[in-house]
Amino acid sequence: MHITLEQLNNFIAVFELNSFTKAAELLNKTQPSVTLNIKSLEEQMDVSLFDRSHNRIIPTIAGVNFYTEAKKVIKQVDSLKQVMLSLNGSVKV
Repeated sequence: MHITLEQLNNFIAVFELNSFTKAAELLNKTQPSVTLNIKSLEEQMDVSLFDRSHNRIIPTIAGVNFYTEAKKVIKQVDSLKQVMLSLNGSVKV
């Protein structure tokens, strides 16, 4: 399993905005690319992160738990970037 930061950021945006379309707008991506990104993430983990059976998306229990952990990962990556910036003045991730 290989989870990317892009997948985590896409997931977090969809979770927080309750919308694939709004998340795509926020991320400057197309809605189909965000949807495929989340679908790929779900397939990799063999779990549904959102219930799509209604006219809106609802996070599953797995989705809520994944959100909590994804936020921690992104916070750690941001912290790592700050440490590296303080050491050499520039970082690319």
